[in-house]
Amino acid sequence: MDHVIIDTLHLFLRISDVLLENLILALKTADAIDKRVGFATFDIAKHRHMDHFLKYLSSPNIPFTFDISKNAKNLQYQTFNWA
Repeated sequence: MDHVIIDTLHLFLRISDVLLENLILALKTADAIDKRVGFATFDIAKHRHMDHFLKYLSSPNIPFTFDISKNAKNLQYQTFNWA
């Protein structure tokens, strides 16, 4: 263990990914989005907490979107695309 170098950047990025996943799970729970129900369409305006989160991120121009997967079974998100 004396010669191990920890890659702190990737460690911090992984921690932030896990924290973001937990935040989105909490938002889904607060908006009563059930995992078992498929998403035929997704209207963000109907989900108050997730809508507020997107508006909060868009105020300093941080790109973040929620998308429906191809099989319409779960909600995916695109994290911080800096294009």
